[in-house]
Amino acid sequence: MAFTKLFNQTIEQINNAADRDRQDSQEKRLSMYLDDYKTEIEALIATQFHKDNQDRLYLMVANYYNLFKKIVNLKSVLYKQEAKRKWYKRDGKTEDDKYSEMIEKTNINSVMPTTNKLTNVNNTSVNRIIADITNKRILYEAIPSENISVIQDPDNPNKIKSLLHRVTIKDSNLNLNVLANNENIKAVAEDDDTLIIRYFYWDEEQYKILDGEMNPIKGNIFPNPYKDPVTKKGIIPYVIYHNMEQVAGNFWNETVGQDLYNGTLQVNVFQTYQNNLMKIAGYRQLFMTGIDNDEQKKLNNKVTDPLQPIVLSDPKGKIEAIPFVTSLKEYQDSIHDIISEIADNHGVEFSSRTSSAQKMSGLAMSISQEQINNIREEQQPLYRVSEMEQARKTVIISNKEFNTAIDVEGKFSIDFYQEEPEVSLKDKMEYDKFLLSKNLKSIIDIYKEIDPDTTSDDDAIKRIEENKKQNDELMDSFPFSPVDKEGNEEEGQEEEEKENEENG
Repeated sequence: MAFTKLFNQTIEQINNAADRDRQDSQEKRLSMYLDDYKTEIEALIATQFHKDNQDRLYLMVANYYNLFKKIVNLKSVLYKQEAKRKWYKRDGKTEDDKYSEMIEKTNINSVMPTTNKLTNVNNTSVNRIIADITNKRILYEAIPSENISVIQDPDNPNKIKSLLHRVTIKDSNLNLNVLANNENIKAVAEDDDTLIIRYFYWDEEQYKILDGEMNPIKGNIFPNPYKDPVTKKGIIPYVIYHNMEQVAGNFWNETVGQDLYNGTLQVNVFQTYQNNLMKIAGYRQLFMTGIDNDEQKKLNNKVTDPLQPIVLSDPKGKIEAIPFVTSLKEYQDSIHDIISEIADNHGVEFSSRTSSAQKMSGLAMSISQEQINNIREEQQPLYRVSEMEQARKTVIISNKEFNTAIDVEGKFSIDFYQEEPEVSLKDKMEYDKFLLSKNLKSIIDIYKEIDPDTTSDDDAIKRIEENKKQNDELMDSFPFSPVDKEGNEEEGQEEEEKENEENG
């Protein structure tokens, strides 16, 4: 009875205005990431122009510079390369080979980059864990958060008590899905394709498949098949990922990212403004002076257009032209300022807009990416928590469906890829020289970097001494550029140039 009440509460929530507004907002952000936001730009411009003038505008949708998409892609670096996942037995030291074999068959390394992007699009994303019975493996599906509704646990608002997942099935794929076997469902025709809406409902006790009217489909109501052997409660095979700590009681953290969404729309509107300013600056508007009463009545209802001459009928009138003078440079700077402010607010930097990459040293380029590295470090703890939950649920589902017998009470660990800054050899030499001069590094450390097989300090010292002895004996006869005793090649080159000048 209690879970029937929970089911009804979930259905009521998905039908309330707040959840519909949340889903609509998140769907718009995902559409913007997918470069599908022309309608929103047209609607925004429609609020700023008279309809007759709006019809004459040439809409400049700047998909070539989608600010929203660019920033999301810059921030989605956590899975730039594969993370290393391990499951240890209860002792915390011995790696469980059965987990390694199981995870190797999954699609997790292709799904997690998508999860990272969806999380940065909508502040949250959802991973569904699927038991692929046919191929005897676990699969993961990255789901946009607008397709998910949840009931929160009142004792722990970040925990899910029940979950409702909306799916859309195309007619051509119906034979692939058991959910299609319902004759009573109302199909929705769109672009000559038949779409079928289904809902998956999960809580600790039951699993249901619902039709497009959110009524349970006969024969598709089951007890929850996945029980946690420790808590003895059912698990919901979905995992929520967040890109920042949740506000207390606010599961979806919906307001974050609105500036990026609205800013991207406004940049496109400004691109349209700029296009029309360029036309105005390139032409002069013709007009006639002298006006009679009948013409005055017409003008009172006339919509102004800088590119359309004002025609007046008084025979004593004159034909003249109005020059339009505007600073396109200042206008372009204002667009750049908007972009820069939003980028700064989201902790990213567009080096290509401010500097030439060819003129920046490797060290400077690595410094310019410091904000991205900071974002990666900030996101890692949150993803680590979700990865741990996902791994544990994966083990429970795999044990149930494929009898993998992995110890649920083992320990999970994940090492995220850490990107090394690309620094040129010249910059690295200067940096090493600085560290050596301040005694922050030893020549032994440098040698070990050159020869990773050397693990002993004594071996490194021995090799360095042998190199020095050989160099002292042979350097004078070395055919390359002169090098002074401290290894300063540039000073040697300067001495050679000075000597050449003295000899004419």
